[in-house]
This record gives sequence, C-alpha cells and structure tokens, in this order.
Amino acid sequence: MSRFSRQESIISTEVINAIEVAIIGIGAVGREVARTLACNGVGQITMYDFDIVEEHNCTTQGYYEADVGRPKVDCTKEELLRINSKLKVDAVNDRWRPNKNKKFDGVFFCVDSLDMRATLFNYFQEATKFIADSRIGGEQIRLLNVFDDASRAHYPTTITNDAEAYADGCHIPMIKHSAGVAANMLVQSFIQSLKGGAFLEKDRLFSLPSSDLYPIN
Repeated sequence: MSRFSRQESIISTEVINAIEVAIIGIGAVGREVARTLACNGVGQITMYDFDIVEEHNCTTQGYYEADVGRPKVDCTKEELLRINSKLKVDAVNDRWRPNKNKKFDGVFFCVDSLDMRATLFNYFQEATKFIADSRIGGEQIRLLNVFDDASRAHYPTTITNDAEAYADGCHIPMIKHSAGVAANMLVQSFIQSLKGGAFLEKDRLFSLPSSDLYPIN
C-alpha cells in the first residue's frame, strides 16, 4: 500500500502532487495547514513567516521545546519533510512580499492582522484560483473561501480594521483545538476546489461545543 493510497480515493496523487500552494503566517493555523497539506500529498509548499518560536508557541501552536529560538518556517519545514521527504518546501524566513514570478494554485491567509489580510486579498484575488482564510475567536471559528465571482465580492465585506478584531483569539485555552479544526476544514475546502468546488461555501461560522454549521449570507 502506497503512502497516499487512502487519499487516492478522494483526489488522484498525480493531480495533488502537481499543486503548489502558499501559506502566509506559520502560527497555530498555518502550521497545521502545512502539516495537513503534506499529509494529503501536495507537491510544493511555500511558507512565509518572519517570526521565531517562543516558549508559549509550544502549547498554542504545536511547536517543540527544541524549536524555541528558531525560525518558525525552518522548524515547520523539518516537520513537513518528516511527513514526506519528497515534498518541495520553500521556507521564507521573512515577511511576504509581492512577487509576480511566483504563481500558486491556492493561498492560505494565516496571519493575525485584518489589515494584512486586505493587502493579501488585493494582490491574490486575481492571481490565484483559490484563497482560504480563517478567523478564530475563542471557541468560535469562521471560515472564508474565495473561489468564484460571488465569493471574491463577498470577502472584502468581512474585513474591518485591526482595532475591531478579537485581540485574545490566539491566547485562550481552546486555540490549539480551534486551529486544528479550522486548518483541516480549510484544506478540505481547497481539495474540493480542485475537484470542481460543487460543495464550497464562501463563509461559514460555527462554535466547537456545537455541531451546528451554517452559511453566512
């Protein structure tokens, strides 16, 4: 049985292996997005983050004690290559900057700042086929997908300014669980987009203690 034989029933290894994605921000959600993409056989991942691992990141973002003091992108690259040694990983230990020579099949916004999300969206809305974003406030998770004209028009309406954002989202007890759920659902949406996107929703909000999942119009 091959490494990705179970995923083959969902999407062919040949298709997923030809995919290149970008993850901007390698915190709680971004690190788990990267691991989940690697587990599903994505061929190439480019990660952007200028931060280093601090001690509290071990419990909130899934880093290890030995990672403390090292760049997040370097630690995550090592983790991804443990999952799949053939994976191509470009770990950019710096802020994201526009680069017209880099083309991606999907981009995951995993940054803290809403202002930065707006900047990223303005750049990538026409430059990539699929954009995924999550907003976590304690146990509440909001998932946003940009994949067609309607979702492209909707996304800017979800951007407020940073002063209005939920400031404690990354530091509450449930964050690691919330981030894992959000990351896996974002990757699931991305794979659905590769299959035609028949079941994709542009905006979903739900709470971890509840199984309710509903779209926002």
